[in-house]
Amino acid sequence: MATPKKSLADRFREWMAEDRSKDLEEVNAIWFKDNQSCFPAEYMGDDLMCDIIDKFWYPYEFIAELVEETNKTLGQNIRIVVMPSYEDTTSIAIHDGKKVFIEEHVKAWNFFFETDKDFDEWVEARLKILQV
Repeated sequence: MATPKKSLADRFREWMAEDRSKDLEEVNAIWFKDNQSCFPAEYMGDDLMCDIIDKFWYPYEFIAELVEETNKTLGQNIRIVVMPSYEDTTSIAIHDGKKVFIEEHVKAWNFFFETDKDFDEWVEARLKILQV
């Protein structure tokens, strides 16, 4: 019997634990829970803007690494730009130096996923755009 395929959300959690030294509780608090704020207070560092950048950058970097698994050239050239805002929307751009593939504007307060399925669908939608 084949082992069930891991969800992208579970792969993200493992990636954060292995490559970014974030424990499961912290990952779930930041990305898989509505904190009624832009960032959970118990994990906030000295610079809120840096925390907001991380909140967006890590999921997009995870996507870039997934792209690299199938398209090494594009995956290695993807650049992620995050312009954080506490009061308004944070702007995110994914580009390769020649073309902007994704440009999004999201309030940090609203950037979380209620379910693993929501995260998986969010990742899959962006992977579809980046599979050029």
